[in-house]
Amino acid sequence: MAYRPEPEDSGFIEKVVHVNRVAKVVKGGRRFSFSAIVVVGDGRGKVGAGLGKAAEVPEAIRKGTERAKKAMVEVDLAGTTVPHQAIGKHGSGRVLLKPAAKGTGVIAGGSVRAVVEAAGVKDLLTKVLGSNNPHNVVRAAMDALGQMKLARTVARERGVPPERLRVWRRVRRSRRAGSGGYAPGGPRRADPVWGGTSVAPPRPAGATGGPPGRPVQKPRAGRPVQKPREGGQTMDKPKRLRITQKKSLIGRLPSHRRTAEALGLKRTGHAVEQDATPPILGMIRKISYLLKVEEI
Repeated sequence: MAYRPEPEDSGFIEKVVHVNRVAKVVKGGRRFSFSAIVVVGDGRGKVGAGLGKAAEVPEAIRKGTERAKKAMVEVDLAGTTVPHQAIGKHGSGRVLLKPAAKGTGVIAGGSVRAVVEAAGVKDLLTKVLGSNNPHNVVRAAMDALGQMKLARTVARERGVPPERLRVWRRVRRSRRAGSGGYAPGGPRRADPVWGGTSVAPPRPAGATGGPPGRPVQKPRAGRPVQKPREGGQTMDKPKRLRITQKKSLIGRLPSHRRTAEALGLKRTGHAVEQDATPPILGMIRKISYLLKVEEI
């Protein structure tokens, strides 16, 4: 059973993540010592982790607590969650942190839970992607929290107002949000997550495609302007491509084999003709190392 220190009136949240016993073999027998991983935070955006080693458990925890307090860092929080998704890495450990809606709670294992709760996070989704060693997991979680930045923090570092940052908050598709999934133009309001505004400016007249507010791209010099007709299609026909399979599909990824089948390829040396449409070009890019493409 792990030792829990008596709570002190210091204003900090102290959590012992892991206590490990180490034996050293000497001439007269074995000597035992203990190491403890301790996480310390104030519950308001400051958190640190430390490792203490000693011959007794209480002394190891005391050393780990002191080192954790010296290593405390500030973390940008968005209310009760984190501003954005991040993946922290340390050694072979990788930890994914994702923001969650209010009331979700902290969905995390013991090591990650100790770190995020000490930092003051109330709602969070997490996943350990790599090693589950508590040393690597705690350091990876600290790395992920260190990557969190609010939009106003980034704007202050760049020396620009927050309104100039092109940060758009994705909302659920609804009648109010429109078919694009972005909130329509309207009165701006404060957004605790991004630290700026949650409603994007209205889309300019005549603009098509892309996020709201993005200017319409002008045609390059020397390129003829295609006149669209009804339905949004252009007058020019798409180019024809001859696609030849130059390598075998044996041992390839299942998704790559399915892509080749979708293009109509069946064996090495088999050739098909397809229109140069965006879906076809996307499939060609995915398995370009298997194909030979020629314009007809």
